[in-house]
Amino acid sequence: MLLVDTSTTGQTGSGPVWDEVVEYTACADLPRWVRSVEQRCRLDFSLAHRAVRQARHVDLLLAGSGKVGIPLALMRPLRAVVCVVHQVASPLKRILLESLNISGRWSRVGYPCSADPDLLASNYEVPASRLAQFKAAPLEALQAARQDGGSYVLSLGTAFRDYATLLSALQGLSGVVTHLYVSS
Repeated sequence: MLLVDTSTTGQTGSGPVWDEVVEYTACADLPRWVRSVEQRCRLDFSLAHRAVRQARHVDLLLAGSGKVGIPLALMRPLRAVVCVVHQVASPLKRILLESLNISGRWSRVGYPCSADPDLLASNYEVPASRLAQFKAAPLEALQAARQDGGSYVLSLGTAFRDYATLLSALQGLSGVVTHLYVSS
């Protein structure tokens, strides 16, 4: 399996499930204007193209988000594509997914939010058999940390997060352990 990583932190090497990773450093040689266009339309065609080229010897592509999963579906690689979708209620994403039947081109659809299966089934007609819950944060680690009696701030979610305000609020709080698990 090839992980197409769209996080800003980047995965390196193989992982517990994937054999290889392709991420933004693979597109470091792109002209600035191309990256600017991709950022404006929120679709990473260059990363998807690199993944398709690199995936000749794997059976499965795991797209870390729709930013690369949508272009992969449009490119119709000769490999199965599993896409982890975020913010499925977004108007732009809805137009793309519905008008181009993108979700029908994915072998499986991963989702992080418990409300997503209903949206994916009703809005995009994705059958339950093709849905899989995806955990973006290691919740077991958070549970274990709670046991030690320390002070913690927990902020979860992907839509409309204001990290600048969160970090500003945390400044000056001594002894508070902070872990940010940022997705999409």
